[in-house]
Amino acid sequence: MNIEMNRQKSSILGIGLGAVCIAFAPILVRFAQQSPSSVAFYRCLFAFFILLPFCFKELKKLVVEKSKIFWLWAALGGLAFFLDLWVWHQAIEYVGAGLATVLCNTQVFVSGILGLFLLKEKLSWIWICSACMAIFGIYLLADFHSIAVHSDNHLRGIGLGLLTAPFYSMYVFSLRQIQVSNVSVSIQACMSAVLLLSSVFAGAMGSVEGVSFAVSGSLFLMYLALALGPQVTGWILISKNLTKVPLATSGLLLLIQPVFAFMMGIAIFGEHFSSQQLLGVVVTLAAIYMATVWKGKKAIR
Repeated sequence: MNIEMNRQKSSILGIGLGAVCIAFAPILVRFAQQSPSSVAFYRCLFAFFILLPFCFKELKKLVVEKSKIFWLWAALGGLAFFLDLWVWHQAIEYVGAGLATVLCNTQVFVSGILGLFLLKEKLSWIWICSACMAIFGIYLLADFHSIAVHSDNHLRGIGLGLLTAPFYSMYVFSLRQIQVSNVSVSIQACMSAVLLLSSVFAGAMGSVEGVSFAVSGSLFLMYLALALGPQVTGWILISKNLTKVPLATSGLLLLIQPVFAFMMGIAIFGEHFSSQQLLGVVVTLAAIYMATVWKGKKAIR
């Protein structure tokens, strides 16, 4: 009994630390002050090289065997993940690290809709109520009544923050399909392939935009921290421990990421929010938690 409790405590700690690691991503992006394409390029490329030693033989085999299904889904996942980062990094510029992170977490609702139509999964009435609750929370976040005090960038940032949801959901769906169609392939190999292709798409977009990919010493360290911390360490800690704790607990722990990012945005960058927007944050996060925990209960038939 004690051994089992200690294991669960370790898993809870692992998920919590992983969520904190991921929460630093928008903070590092704001500190970098570089184009969304270049940040996405180096984040994905460095993370790929960090993971490569752990799955080199698997990737080499997949290249030699020309596994078309694997690389097709990896390409789709890579494109979706790049677009997710690209629009999210822009949202961070427009509305700040905290608000952009809260908005991107609404992907749980898009994932539910994708599951309903593509995988025939069932949704609960509580999930539907939480989706309506999230819409109200987003309305509060947009703060239309005081829009006169905002620049045009405010609504643009809200829209871009919400746009991350379908892109991230497609990225998760692609990873799932890779694993379903290639059951013997490790998650490290899946992630490495997706990250490599994401960096290719980011590099291509940056070339079209004409951005500079020059990197100074301090910027190199920042990109390395972004790849090693949020992208690799945070992901490993969460994926390794997620199934080892109750769903209600894991759902609550994952909310550490948007809450911590929101608080750091205020503390570090002086991001300011009206009382209505703060209420919107609470309502939206509560809706995300409800949707995460009760997605499959009392399903519609």
